[in-house]
Amino acid sequence: MPVPELLDSEFVDAERTWAEETLAEAAGRAAAAGMEAETVVAKGDAVESICDTAARRSAGMVVIGSHGWGAMMSLIFGSTTLGVLQHAP
Repeated sequence: MPVPELLDSEFVDAERTWAEETLAEAAGRAAAAGMEAETVVAKGDAVESICDTAARRSAGMVVIGSHGWGAMMSLIFGSTTLGVLQHAP
C-alpha cells in the first residue's frame, strides 16, 4: 500500500514491520509446502518496484495477490496486476 512521505514516521515504521511480518509468514508457508520463496519489501510505485525487482533478480515468476474487487473497481483504482503483466521483463 502506498504510504505518503508526510505521514508520521511511527506509522511508516509500523507499516514496514507489518509488511515484513506478513511476508515472513508467507515465506514460511511456502517452505512448509516445499517451495522456495524470496520476499522483498519495497517503497514506491508498486508496478515499477515489482518490475524492477523482477528484472534485477532475473525472476522466472512473479506472484501477485488480488483484492477481488472485480473489473469495475479495478478500472477505478487501477490494477497492479495489469501493470505488471504489461511491463514485467
